Amino acid sequence: MANTYVCPQCNAVVAAPVKDVKRKGVLLCAAGHKVHQSGLSFPGAFIAGLFVGFVVWIITWYVPGWVQQLLSIAMLFRLASIVYWLVLVVRGVAWISKPNPTRALGASSLGMGLGSILSFGLTGLLYYMEFHKLAG
Repeated sequence: MANTYVCPQCNAVVAAPVKDVKRKGVLLCAAGHKVHQSGLSFPGAFIAGLFVGFVVWIITWYVPGWVQQLLSIAMLFRLASIVYWLVLVVRGVAWISKPNPTRALGASSLGMGLGSILSFGLTGLLYYMEFHKLAG
């Protein structure tokens, strides 16, 4: 199932998706539904989510002192990424309950969301330990 297009509403593999004329970069099935690309399995998506989460959170936590004005922008970026990761988890749970081929989309989405949320917790723990080491 690697790198195939799946329509979750039709629950079908789409061999030749059509480009949407209204939205740039969106592919549609023959019925006009948005298709999603299935690429990573749950473990692969989980590891990718861990990596992406660590990169996002470490970059936004360890901004240099002269960039303090950008800290509010970094906080907005963090909040937006949390919302996106939660959407991935909810979408993954919904798709996993469907039969194949949509189930593969759910595993990928759920793995990416859970990996990112786990990395958020781990980097939060690292940040907490670093802060208390500097303060104490």
